[in-house]
Amino acid sequence: MNRRNGLFESECIQKLAQRLDAIPNGFPETESGVELKILAKLYTPEEATLASEMRLTPESAEKLPVEPTRIQSKLH
Repeated sequence: MNRRNGLFESECIQKLAQRLDAIPNGFPETESGVELKILAKLYTPEEATLASEMRLTPESAEKLPVEPTRIQSKLH
């Protein structure tokens, strides 16, 4: 993984952590940042991007605010 992809991955994971922290049960930040390491093991950058855009209420894929092409363009 080159530095550019690493930065993208880090941004995706941080955005997901912020989104998770906004939900009722929260996902608090730690001093060590271990929560980001856990998310990075659980999610690919694509999954993290998609998950950070999802709402808490069920919705169809067509209504998601993220277009698959937008995710693809960030990866290349």
